[in-house]
Amino acid sequence: MVCTTIRPTTIRFPEFKTWEGCANFVADHLNYEPLEKPQLLVSDHISLIKNK
Repeated sequence: MVCTTIRPTTIRFPEFKTWEGCANFVADHLNYEPLEKPQLLVSDHISLIKNK
C-alpha cells in the first residue's frame, strides 16, 4: 500500500512564508557559477569529480 496524502507542515523560519523571503534566502546562500561552454552538457562524471 502506498500513501499519497500530503500533510501541511509548519515552516519554522518566517522568511520562507513569502516569496520575497524565499528569494532573499536563495540570493544570500547560493552562488551562481556560469558554465565555460553553456552550449555543451556537463557529464555526471565531471560533476562528481568537482563536488569531491
